[in-house]
Amino acid sequence: MENCETVLLHRYESIYSEENRPEEQDLLDTIIENLREYHADAFEFTDTEDGDLIIRLKLTGDVYKKSDYYDHQPLVLVKKMVQEDFMLVKKGQDGMWTYIGGVATFSFTDMGLRGERGFMKPGNHIHKIHAPVPNFQDKLYPTVNHIFNL
Repeated sequence: MENCETVLLHRYESIYSEENRPEEQDLLDTIIENLREYHADAFEFTDTEDGDLIIRLKLTGDVYKKSDYYDHQPLVLVKKMVQEDFMLVKKGQDGMWTYIGGVATFSFTDMGLRGERGFMKPGNHIHKIHAPVPNFQDKLYPTVNHIFNL
């Protein structure tokens, strides 16, 4: 079985849609902004003359160039920098919130980011993804939907 990093690095384009790239880039930009502001003790950021950004993880010494990932694989760089689960949802024209992609290190890796082990499939509405969750539809979904609409 492939681990999450293998799937992301070798099958990225088959998991995520080009049309959702702006949302992936927005997440990467938000993570970088947060790390710069609150975690300078763990990361070193160097702006280059050509407008790129070099990111160094102080603990491991790993170095990444933002431009190597930004246009094609922004979530791969997110995963390399922080070990968190991020799920991206987008409001569709039907008004429903839809899972469009994500990157997982922990809990979501057991479910399969491509829906291979259940309902976690890009394009599914969040109420479908959570269908197996007891009381989600009638008790939790209205609150989740309200928060997403704020």
